[in-house]
Amino acid sequence: MEGNARERVLRAAERLFARRGFAGTSMRDLAKASGVSQALIHHHFGTKRELYNAVKERAVQQFLSLATSRTPAKVGSHWGSPLAQTELGELWRWLLALFEFFRKNRRLVRLLSWERLEGKARLWPAEKRLLEAFHSLATELQRNGPLRRDLDPLMLIALLQSLVVAWWENRPWVCRLFPRRQQQELDRMFVEHLSKLLSSGIRG
Repeated sequence: MEGNARERVLRAAERLFARRGFAGTSMRDLAKASGVSQALIHHHFGTKRELYNAVKERAVQQFLSLATSRTPAKVGSHWGSPLAQTELGELWRWLLALFEFFRKNRRLVRLLSWERLEGKARLWPAEKRLLEAFHSLATELQRNGPLRRDLDPLMLIALLQSLVVAWWENRPWVCRLFPRRQQQELDRMFVEHLSKLLSSGIRG
């Protein structure tokens, strides 16, 4: 399958899975939306589950590319948190990269929501590598002093990631709580509050 056709299939799959969930999307739907025949999709991706996993693999790779390709000074720099200048700065920049990634890829938040609704929540194919990178960073910070030693690094990463995902899942509801504030202002408030929680709650 040519790169352009493969990308069309992955984009169509991401769009439909986010809109209808895994169970509500058929291979026929995917073929129609992508303009690629079912036979060709099956040949190159295998089952619908394997195509679903390919969509998630692509998403994690896109995040890892975002988080590692930009210089530390630029990742999330427009949020202006003083935490970026502390010993926890690298962890904070990774967290902001995750925040920005979901801000630009809302469909992936819907995919996560569908997985929980359908009772199929599981580690994504490339998610293990992402968690390992976060875990390694947190463990190093703990070993070198700036991170509290009574915190489990993996649980801390799970908590921080959950907070970011929960923000994008619940943002419409939060907007109704603050009807006079712009969405971008609320995003900034979330980042500021998260920064304060990290500054006062996890330092060693």
